Amino acid sequence: MDRTITIAGSALILGVTLIGFGVWRTKPPTVLSEVALPDTWSNQTLARDGVSVALDVKPPAKDGVLREGGVADVQFRVTDKASGQPLSGIAPGVRVIPGDTP
Repeated sequence: MDRTITIAGSALILGVTLIGFGVWRTKPPTVLSEVALPDTWSNQTLARDGVSVALDVKPPAKDGVLREGGVADVQFRVTDKASGQPLSGIAPGVRVIPGDTP
């Protein structure tokens, strides 16, 4: 009986140690926010993986000034980076909540 308890206890300790080591080894080395991503923004265009996305924000007002809380026309242009041709079947969308600020 005493030998069975010793073997079971040792197996339990070994199992917990191996599980802890496995969890420690699979932990990501850094937080995603700390990962260095390439700076692919240039002005209002993002180019990555052969695709270029251009952002254009225009005020509908005749004076051409964007105002906080006002309406703006937002346009995306998604093109092939190499040829500059528009990509078919792409429908980018944006959800804007008035008054929602970061």
